[in-house]
Amino acid sequence: MMHGDMLVLLTDSFFEWMNANGQQLGLDKLQQAILDAKDLPAEEIISDLYLRVRQFTGDEPQQDDLTIVIVKRKTN
Repeated sequence: MMHGDMLVLLTDSFFEWMNANGQQLGLDKLQQAILDAKDLPAEEIISDLYLRVRQFTGDEPQQDDLTIVIVKRKTN
């Protein structure tokens, strides 16, 4: 890993959870959300991604697990 690299492992429910209109967040929007938050600490990225998914899905119930692991190379 190089300085600033980040590895994000997550389950498909982050991008497949549907909103009331039957739309999924999708990989493109999730990838952009990760890039937008890349400078935050890992635990804040996780919180931010969960918040974005919840805002997108609204009151729709969670149908699957949400699991995410983020590994970031620390800066010196």
